[in-house]
Amino acid sequence: MQDGKKRISKLELRAIIEQELASTIEWHRSSRQVQDESYVRPTGQPTDDELDDFILTNPLFDEEIATQLIDPGLLGFGYPSAQVEDSIFEELRDLSRQWAQTNEWIAADLVPYRVLSEIRPTESRHWDASAEGGPKWLVRAPSNLILAAELLKRGKLLSELIWRQFEEVIGEVLEREGWYVDLTRPSKDGGIDLYASKDDPSIGKLRSIWQAKKYGENKKVQLSAVRELSGVLQKSGATKGVLVTTSHLTRGALDWVKQDVYRLDYKDKEQIEAWIRRHA
Repeated sequence: MQDGKKRISKLELRAIIEQELASTIEWHRSSRQVQDESYVRPTGQPTDDELDDFILTNPLFDEEIATQLIDPGLLGFGYPSAQVEDSIFEELRDLSRQWAQTNEWIAADLVPYRVLSEIRPTESRHWDASAEGGPKWLVRAPSNLILAAELLKRGKLLSELIWRQFEEVIGEVLEREGWYVDLTRPSKDGGIDLYASKDDPSIGKLRSIWQAKKYGENKKVQLSAVRELSGVLQKSGATKGVLVTTSHLTRGALDWVKQDVYRLDYKDKEQIEAWIRRHA
């Protein structure tokens, strides 16, 4: 070990965050319970999903820290370790303590993935054997669909993917079904995650917008998210809006989609798992 440095794993770093989060987690859970009637309140220490939410909504963490703390490593195997400066421990503890005490965290009034909002956009096109280079999905992330299928094969959950991987999996599957896909820049307002377009031989050009919700099993997609998608669809000029989630929709959200089936659709946990298995 070098002077002033320690070798530590990501699990140990997450444990530091967990210690600071523990002081306000019950207040946060109470707020979630008031907001969402379908919310199943955990007990005891912060869960992995709660830690992920805390890290990904903490504007005090930079992009690299957040991504490294969330990413479980290939196929969910053990976290790698690294040499870090002693000062990092105190900084991580301090930033965690500050965020755990904010009204936003305690009231569960969060902006999802705010910390990752500066990632540059990725674009892709439908792969054609004659096209030079093939789709950019394969250049940037060739293993995402394979990774998702392997997680399912091992009895794991798609929610174990990091959020950007989940979006890219959707894009890869759509490309395999003949869509031209643009993966958008992450936004702070729950906007569109992917645009997908194609030429249908019968009715001509189609354009769809896709919104991904990577939730744990105990967190359902609320009616507000579907209403938001409906509003974005109206402004986008797209043909259809589709919400894809690793969890399920509440009854109110489902009813809203069923009332507008020609413009809205969804794929929930079981549907997205079958979709991935079919194309992997």
